[in-house]
Amino acid sequence: MTDTKTWFSYDPGDGFETHGTEYAARKRAERALDYYKDEAGSEAWHEEVTQVCWGKVMQQVQETSRKQRPPASELDCGVDKDGTVWGEWDSIVDFELCPNDQAQRAPD
Repeated sequence: MTDTKTWFSYDPGDGFETHGTEYAARKRAERALDYYKDEAGSEAWHEEVTQVCWGKVMQQVQETSRKQRPPASELDCGVDKDGTVWGEWDSIVDFELCPNDQAQRAPD
Protein backbone atom coordinates (compact mmCIF):
# COMPACT_ATOMS: atom_id res chain seq x y z
CA MET A 1 0.00 0.00 0.00
CA THR A 2 1.56 3.30 -1.07
CA ASP A 3 1.50 6.16 1.42
CA THR A 4 -0.32 9.12 -0.13
CA LYS A 5 0.79 11.65 2.50
CA THR A 6 3.74 13.08 0.60
CA TRP A 7 3.78 16.51 2.25
CA PHE A 8 4.74 17.53 5.79
CA SER A 9 4.64 20.48 8.13
CA TYR A 10 6.50 21.10 11.33
CA ASP A 11 5.72 23.42 14.21
CA PRO A 12 7.87 23.05 17.34
CA GLY A 13 4.78 23.62 19.48
CA ASP A 14 2.63 20.96 17.80
CA GLY A 15 5.20 18.72 16.15
CA PHE A 16 5.51 16.98 12.80
CA GLU A 17 2.45 16.19 10.69
CA THR A 18 2.02 14.61 7.25
CA HIS A 19 -0.51 15.84 4.69
CA GLY A 20 -2.05 14.59 1.48
CA THR A 21 -1.60 17.91 -0.33
CA GLU A 22 0.95 20.68 -0.68
CA TYR A 23 -1.78 23.18 0.17
CA ALA A 24 -2.60 21.53 3.52
CA ALA A 25 1.06 21.42 4.55
CA ARG A 26 1.64 25.05 3.63
CA LYS A 27 -1.55 26.22 5.37
CA ARG A 28 -0.61 24.48 8.63
CA ALA A 29 2.82 26.13 8.57
CA GLU A 30 1.20 29.51 7.86
CA ARG A 31 -1.21 29.04 10.80
CA ALA A 32 1.75 28.21 13.04
CA LEU A 33 3.56 31.35 11.90
CA ASP A 34 0.42 33.41 12.57
CA TYR A 35 0.28 31.95 16.07
CA TYR A 36 3.88 32.97 16.76
CA LYS A 37 3.17 36.46 15.38
CA ASP A 38 0.25 36.81 17.78
CA GLU A 39 2.32 35.52 20.68
CA ALA A 40 5.15 37.95 19.95
CA GLY A 41 2.98 41.00 20.65
CA SER A 42 5.15 43.82 21.94
CA GLU A 43 7.83 41.36 23.02
CA ALA A 44 10.48 39.75 20.85
CA TRP A 45 9.76 36.88 18.52
CA HIS A 46 9.83 33.44 20.10
CA GLU A 47 13.07 31.73 19.01
CA GLU A 48 11.18 28.59 17.90
CA VAL A 49 9.51 30.50 15.06
CA THR A 50 12.48 29.79 12.78
CA GLN A 51 11.79 26.06 13.08
CA VAL A 52 8.35 26.28 11.43
CA CYS A 53 8.55 24.66 8.00
CA TRP A 54 6.76 22.57 5.40
CA GLY A 55 7.90 20.49 2.46
CA LYS A 56 7.76 17.29 0.50
CA VAL A 57 8.55 13.90 2.03
CA MET A 58 11.13 12.35 -0.28
CA GLN A 59 11.79 9.16 1.66
CA GLN A 60 10.35 7.45 4.68
CA VAL A 61 11.18 4.45 6.77
CA GLN A 62 9.31 1.33 5.73
CA GLU A 63 9.38 -2.26 6.88
CA THR A 64 11.29 -4.20 4.22
CA SER A 65 11.46 -7.69 5.68
CA ARG A 66 10.08 -9.78 8.50
CA LYS A 67 11.30 -13.19 9.64
CA GLN A 68 9.04 -15.17 11.98
CA ARG A 69 10.53 -17.16 14.85
CA PRO A 70 10.82 -20.85 13.91
CA PRO A 71 9.08 -23.45 16.07
CA ALA A 72 11.01 -24.44 19.22
CA SER A 73 11.74 -27.81 17.65
CA GLU A 74 13.85 -26.04 14.98
CA LEU A 75 15.94 -24.07 17.50
CA ASP A 76 19.10 -25.24 19.22
CA CYS A 77 19.55 -23.24 22.45
CA GLY A 78 17.55 -20.37 20.87
CA VAL A 79 19.57 -20.38 17.62
CA ASP A 80 18.06 -21.33 14.24
CA LYS A 81 19.76 -23.20 11.39
CA ASP A 82 20.95 -19.88 9.86
CA GLY A 83 22.70 -18.86 13.08
CA THR A 84 20.11 -16.29 14.13
CA VAL A 85 19.89 -15.92 17.90
CA TRP A 86 16.22 -15.45 18.77
CA GLY A 87 16.24 -14.70 22.47
CA GLU A 88 12.66 -13.65 23.37
CA TRP A 89 11.77 -12.26 19.91
CA ASP A 90 8.74 -13.57 17.98
CA SER A 91 9.95 -11.95 14.77
CA ILE A 92 12.91 -10.02 13.39
CA VAL A 93 12.09 -6.98 11.31
CA ASP A 94 14.27 -4.80 9.07
CA PHE A 95 13.53 -1.23 8.01
CA GLU A 96 15.00 1.01 5.29
CA LEU A 97 14.52 4.50 3.93
CA CYS A 98 12.47 4.10 0.76
CA PRO A 99 11.42 6.65 -1.86
CA ASN A 100 8.02 7.94 -0.80
CA ASP A 101 6.33 7.19 -4.11
CA GLN A 102 7.51 3.56 -4.03
CA ALA A 103 7.33 2.91 -0.29
CA GLN A 104 5.33 -0.18 0.45
CA ARG A 105 4.70 -2.05 3.64
CA ALA A 106 6.19 -5.54 3.75
CA PRO A 107 3.55 -8.28 3.78
CA ASP A 108 2.62 -9.64 7.20
